[in-house]
Amino acid sequence: MRCLLSLAIVLTTLSRIQAGDASPKGSIVKSLAFSADGKHLVAASWLDQQANETGYATVWEMPSGKLLFSRKESMGFPLAAFSADGTRLAIGSFTENALVVDTTSWKVERPLPGHGKAARGVAFAPDGKTLAVSSADGFIQFWDTANWTVRTKMDEAHKGRVYAVVYTRDGKTLASAGEDGFAKLWDLETGKARHEFKQKSLVRRICFAAEDRLFVYTSWDGTLSVRDRESGKELAKYDSAGTADDVAVTSDGALLANATRAAKVIRLNVAAPDEGFLQKLRDRMKGWDDDDIAVRDNASKEVASLGIPALGELVKIAKESPFPEIRLRARSAQASIRSPDPLLRLSHAEGVIESVAFSPDGRTLATGGAEGVVRLWNVATGQEIRRLSQYPEGALATKVPRSEY
Repeated sequence: MRCLLSLAIVLTTLSRIQAGDASPKGSIVKSLAFSADGKHLVAASWLDQQANETGYATVWEMPSGKLLFSRKESMGFPLAAFSADGTRLAIGSFTENALVVDTTSWKVERPLPGHGKAARGVAFAPDGKTLAVSSADGFIQFWDTANWTVRTKMDEAHKGRVYAVVYTRDGKTLASAGEDGFAKLWDLETGKARHEFKQKSLVRRICFAAEDRLFVYTSWDGTLSVRDRESGKELAKYDSAGTADDVAVTSDGALLANATRAAKVIRLNVAAPDEGFLQKLRDRMKGWDDDDIAVRDNASKEVASLGIPALGELVKIAKESPFPEIRLRARSAQASIRSPDPLLRLSHAEGVIESVAFSPDGRTLATGGAEGVVRLWNVATGQEIRRLSQYPEGALATKVPRSEY
């Protein structure tokens, strides 16, 4: 019986490895964040809570890569975030405590208790006067950073873990991501949700971009959504994101990166189509009437290259055109737009990538993954700039399957 059980375990492990579901040695960098001035980069890593794998919270100086801060815990760290002025760093944990680090001394200033099973998400308000900490038990607490008391608590913000929280730049709206499949936008003056967006699986990461006009989130159901923050209208939905673990957008909203075992960078164009754009689209679609199939195929590529702004018209044509081939090509162009070829496709030799972050100027992309490795990339060229590691030499853990936490 023991032999049969051992064989089953071996076969299961092999199948996971063959399917790409097993992680290389060491904790995986799950979260990356640059300071607002771009001078510091923090990485938070963990692997498997049940196995009590060691994880790190690490800060490097940019662009030198000099190590400024390193802390390890047996269960690792889920998330970290700088205050806007860069004087403090908040770190989540898999205990009830969030940690606050003084970045002038790089010493832990204090633990903040009372977050249930885990303090999963952390975010400073833009003015630095409030720190939001989300709990694995579904609530969000707001700490007064002047005296470190809880100012208010948002009970039952989500059912289950609240993976991440992030503020808008005016501090009036908070976004949250939950295990319950919801991405929510909260009006902090009323404490009520302004918008709630439901996915089929958990929502892991969220961000704002383009002066907070855009709200972006990624779900383990394989979709990545870009919405207008005010109206909640979905501007773009990408269907091939995979079980995406992280998403980042340049501050101008021009580029989007997501981590789904590898990292991809795509151009993000969500501008409203004007008459000039629509005429360009119609001109390209004229190729669909040509007798030569090569011309028709090339026209389909040119239509798809126009991106997200073309979707509204293509949806209409796919429903209303009296010609079956035109309807088919319109649907095919929609699928191509929602699954765009990336400008950059990046990978780590060590294994999976599960976190991404753009520098404030958008010129550098940080990617984090297996074995506590972080890489910095030149966004314009796709060339690697630097490799950073959280691990001292010879301190790597054993292989374990990817956790769903």
